[in-house]
Amino acid sequence: MPEKKTVIKMKRAAELLAKVCKVLMKQTDAKSLFLAGGGMANEYIAIFLTKESLQFQIAENPRFSGCKGAIKAFLHHN
Repeated sequence: MPEKKTVIKMKRAAELLAKVCKVLMKQTDAKSLFLAGGGMANEYIAIFLTKESLQFQIAENPRFSGCKGAIKAFLHHN
């Protein structure tokens, strides 16, 4: 069964994002990423981050969506 165009586009975007994250992490000497938002996007991003051998965490709490949520999640994590 062929994949839907939206799924294909989401996978391509996730792959590109993982590569950008790898470059940024290397430049900033970051050790880990924290993903906030949720949904299918995080699942695809997680797959490609794993393929790039990057350390990451995904916010479990749905309150941590968007930019403000990512900051809250990061502050609660530390």
